[in-house]
Amino acid sequence: MELARELGEEVDEKFTIVNLKKVILNSSDYEEEFAKEMLEAIIVRRQEKEVLERQREKEDKDRKFEREKEERDRQFELEKIKLQTSSETSSVTSESSENNTKYNCAELQKVLQRFDSRTDDISLYLVVFERQANRLKINKAD
Repeated sequence: MELARELGEEVDEKFTIVNLKKVILNSSDYEEEFAKEMLEAIIVRRQEKEVLERQREKEDKDRKFEREKEERDRQFELEKIKLQTSSETSSVTSESSENNTKYNCAELQKVLQRFDSRTDDISLYLVVFERQANRLKINKAD
């Protein structure tokens, strides 16, 4: 079709190959060598166009792959930061609970009376001690 158009002939998309050949051969501007050169030039242009298209597709794929890689890297960094933050938060909470336990132990000493071995019953004192420790939320390990 391109060759027929280059020769100045009117062609339609519905033309068959046989009809195109007749139109080209019957053209007033038709010369065999010129037609061959034009056909070769058309083929070269198509091939160059295909090569450029393949290069563009490859570049698009490479850019897409690079964007996905960067996105994965950002997600990884985000997860890493989240883990660091949660680790820091838990260590602060742990320190806070240690300070709270120290405070509770000091509170327990204020609430309980001193044990006098001459007059007090040890079992009763231990029951009161356990109740006060539970009330102040002191761990049994402490």
